[in-house]
Amino acid sequence: MQIVDVDDLKPGDIVARTLRAEDGRVLLGSGVELTESYIRTLRKKGYSRIYIADAGFPGPPEVEEDLDPAIRAHAIHTLNRSFTAIEKEVQRVRAESFDDVKQACRSDAMRGLTGPDGPPSLESRG
Repeated sequence: MQIVDVDDLKPGDIVARTLRAEDGRVLLGSGVELTESYIRTLRKKGYSRIYIADAGFPGPPEVEEDLDPAIRAHAIHTLNRSFTAIEKEVQRVRAESFDDVKQACRSDAMRGLTGPDGPPSLESRG
């Protein structure tokens, strides 16, 4: 078994380790013979390297995953949702101008939190 760049794959190469999608589905099982179509799809999906069977070096048998594929898929889905929410919040904050921030600081809601004269200064705590 050897790791091969997707750009170096050839029709007829044999997949040595099962490839799974982010949701845990099997894309290509171990032992599948690659075709031009499979290789194009791997490129489209962003794969850079995969394990290919090598008659000269068979390598170890495929071992069971440490993490259940359903759990892995759920974790990836949750992380993707979280990162998307963070990206949206960062874009929202970046879109706010300094004047928006100053206006928010002068609002009644902020005065309710900090008092009518604004937040106490560090010097007055002394």
